[in-house]
Order: sequence, then structure tokens, then C-alpha cells
Amino acid sequence: MFKDTPAGRELVKYLAGPEAAKIWVQRGGFSSPNKNVPEDAYPDEITRST
Repeated sequence: MFKDTPAGRELVKYLAGPEAAKIWVQRGGFSSPNKNVPEDAYPDEITRST
């Protein structure tokens, strides 16, 4: 974040949350460090198990 604003803080908060991570994991090839992303969001068994 280059400028500390309420909108910027909210964006960073969203990007660090499970909603944003779920979008990436559904595309495959990505494991999220966010423990709140549900296992069923991962597209295949191998990614779910890791």
C-alpha cells in the first residue's frame, strides 16, 4: 500500500481473507496458506490433500 487510507486498508484486509484466496484456489495450481479456505474450494484431490 503506497498511501494509508481506509479504502486501502479494506482492500488489503480483503486480499488477506479467505474470500479472495478461494478465487485463486478454484483456478488450480495454488495452495492458500489461509486455513479458512474450505477444502472443497480446491479443484482436485491432490491439491485438497496438500
